[in-house]
Amino acid sequence: MERTLKVLNLPLTPYREAWALQHALLELRAKDEVPNALILLEHPPVITMGRRSSADHILAPRDVLAHMGIEVIEVERGGDVTFHGPGQLVGYPIVDLRAAGLGGVDLLRRIEEAIIGVLAGFGVSASTVPGLTGVWVGAQKIAAIGVGVKRGVSYHGFAMNVTTDLSYFDLIVPCGIRDRGVTSLARELPSAAGRVPAGAETPREGAASVQTGPAASTSTPAGPHEPPRSHVSVECVRPVVASTLARALGLALDPAGPVSDPSAIHPSLSPTAVRQPTRPAGPSEEAPRENA
Repeated sequence: MERTLKVLNLPLTPYREAWALQHALLELRAKDEVPNALILLEHPPVITMGRRSSADHILAPRDVLAHMGIEVIEVERGGDVTFHGPGQLVGYPIVDLRAAGLGGVDLLRRIEEAIIGVLAGFGVSASTVPGLTGVWVGAQKIAAIGVGVKRGVSYHGFAMNVTTDLSYFDLIVPCGIRDRGVTSLARELPSAAGRVPAGAETPREGAASVQTGPAASTSTPAGPHEPPRSHVSVECVRPVVASTLARALGLALDPAGPVSDPSAIHPSLSPTAVRQPTRPAGPSEEAPRENA
């Protein structure tokens, strides 16, 4: 199981359900009962706070956020505050780093490398910034990264803005960085027609057919910064991210292909069997600096 990566494609999934699934997969991977896995999904609007978060980095009052239906959740990943929502591809690699010969910071750097490669395939020039984590287009962050490591296995991961309504980021100080902004793939595409790399047209297996809990609405009010969604989508980016990240980690994608039902990876991963976590009192073994 050590050299393969199983992709689990999920539809729009509430954050707490995906968080619980990460923990369940981590425990199974630590016991070598499942292969390395990459969860790919979108979340309904939610704000998460890593271990280095400051409360004043959430700019909107909590009652306003509650009225908007945006939950604030404290999690055990590294880093500060960030937003997740529709149009953003979120990836959670559940990987045995010991078998891969990697540490948490190594994983973080490999994720950055992979996302830069994905964006290059769409004709977007991106890079890292010395002293900061994540992937940037100029002074604008397009992908945030923050991982945790427990029992030698990674969890949490990255969030790449594809067609994200960027106005949501006005509610926070993204990653605690006040002098830089955020952007998306849709905003940065070099032409109105967009450029879709080879392989990106392939639809994911079981699209929108299975969810780990109650169904959530995919409708989100359009904000003033929301880009056109007609030329690029999370769906066309998913397979490119999966294959590029697998290569960056020195892993091979499972030849059986992606799945959309967690129980296809292990029967214990049915929605009713996965318990939702609360933020642990103790730290994870390792957590690189910035946030997802």
